[in-house]
Amino acid sequence: MFKMTLSLHRARGSGFSLVEVLIAVGLLGLIGAFTIPKLLDGGTKNTQWKRMAQAMAVQLSAAYSNYKMDNTVTAGFHAALLGPYFDNVKRKTSGLVDDRPGQGSLDCTWAECYDMHNGGTLILFNDNTFGGTSSEFLVYVRFDPDSVYSGSSSGIGKSVTYFLYYDGKIRPETDARVGDRTFWYGAEAGWSPHTAPVNPSYVPSWFNWN
Repeated sequence: MFKMTLSLHRARGSGFSLVEVLIAVGLLGLIGAFTIPKLLDGGTKNTQWKRMAQAMAVQLSAAYSNYKMDNTVTAGFHAALLGPYFDNVKRKTSGLVDDRPGQGSLDCTWAECYDMHNGGTLILFNDNTFGGTSSEFLVYVRFDPDSVYSGSSSGIGKSVTYFLYYDGKIRPETDARVGDRTFWYGAEAGWSPHTAPVNPSYVPSWFNWN
């Protein structure tokens, strides 16, 4: 009898009681209830934003094509001229949206912001132009998928940049053609040529072209 009691005591001492197991399982469930939905939501949101940005590129291409049907594209073309060629948009004249990664916010009191029906904001600038009428010239456009300023230069939902070329091609910031990245910038400075920055760190983590 003594030996049996000792054996049972050792077995209990070397493992976990049912109550302890239930507490551990309960804690794991509680942690999972808070963390798993956030992980799933983050992945879903990234996928949604990527699809929105890809669709936005298609709309941008269509708007430029329609503009060319009505107008002669000159060296002085800037992206803000495309505003009327987007369907179902509303001009946002105040508030902040995200600039690209590494930058802070864009103020819609001076940048031409358009709220899109997909929930994002398209930013069409009038301060950079083609500067020429051949395929290497471009202007840039930005798209903020959640239409709000994330509060920092590296927050979620930073804007993606598109390069719109004179010949109608659209490329993301990391896919611009080497040597074909010229745009003209700065009306106040009399418009001077610049080279569009191409750096992977300028592309938001949620975006890829594939």
